[in-house]
Amino acid sequence: MRLGSIGMARGWWVVLGILAIGFGGSAIGQDLDGRAPLIKPPDPSEGVLQLLRPKQLLIKKVFINFEELELTIHGEHFGWDDEPMVALGDHELQVDWFSDSKIIARLPSADMAGDYLLTVMTGATRWKTDVYNLTIGAVGPAGPRGPEGPIGPTGETGPVGPQGPRGPAASCRMRIRENFLFWIVPSLTSQEHELRCPEGSWPVHGRDTNKTWCVAVQKYPVYDRIDGVTFPVHTGWRFKAHNNCFSGTSFATTVHCHELVCD
Repeated sequence: MRLGSIGMARGWWVVLGILAIGFGGSAIGQDLDGRAPLIKPPDPSEGVLQLLRPKQLLIKKVFINFEELELTIHGEHFGWDDEPMVALGDHELQVDWFSDSKIIARLPSADMAGDYLLTVMTGATRWKTDVYNLTIGAVGPAGPRGPEGPIGPTGETGPVGPQGPRGPAASCRMRIRENFLFWIVPSLTSQEHELRCPEGSWPVHGRDTNKTWCVAVQKYPVYDRIDGVTFPVHTGWRFKAHNNCFSGTSFATTVHCHELVCD
């Protein structure tokens, strides 16, 4: 009886173990509704392997201050311990300050226009590296002319400026100009001519040089007329000559004009 009891007890333990394994596997594999696993198997990309994997150095953007000759690099994973090495083409730059996401380096000169390959290396043995294509001061070709924009609103009237200094007094003087006409009056005929002063001057007097007793000369002032209206602006003289001689007679008429000239 004792041996049978021991055998039966062992049998019950085997049955309970099989049931525990069956229910345990079902609980691990899925929930009660059979929708999704409750416990996922471990991912080798996480955990200790992920922590030990090195982070990639990355240059995101670069700014240049030409007045201070500073080149500022923004990025990721530059490191905190070892000073990075920064090279602009063949020029290794002096690093003034750095953090894990920012580096400030010193440019050797402000006259460095051109295309460069910017290199950043970090780590004790410079094993983390990234490069960046950088163009400094280069001017590309002019683009096409854009469309003409709309006319802007009229600006406000500005304030009246201060009165300027008085200029020097002008030096003015009167100058006499002459308008001369030589003409011939045939025998026993009459002729009439006008002599006007040039623009900007006014007549003073008119005269003729006739010395023949048989020629009568009359002189009349000439005024400007516009649309039949006489303006009181004396501009010249009209000469009317009648030759009573039996031969043609020549004589000259002259108008003297005054002109104001200022230097």
